[in-house]
Amino acid sequence: MRLGPNISASLLYGVSWILLCAAVLMAVLAGLTSLGFVNLPISVRTDLIGAAVCALLALVSRFAARRFERVAYLP
Repeated sequence: MRLGPNISASLLYGVSWILLCAAVLMAVLAGLTSLGFVNLPISVRTDLIGAAVCALLALVSRFAARRFERVAYLP
């Protein structure tokens, strides 16, 4: 299936928001776990690494979406 640049850019922007929200949620859970408010079976370090990976993937997908938007409006 071949998607146009406009649809691909919209999908990538949506994915970037989902990944960014997941990164924030993971960082908040890591902070609450380190303060002792929440008891999770995963370590704080692993949670923070996951949050960083999600944030980086969100930035990459936003970059790709901007590139698709530029390609869509070229003459």
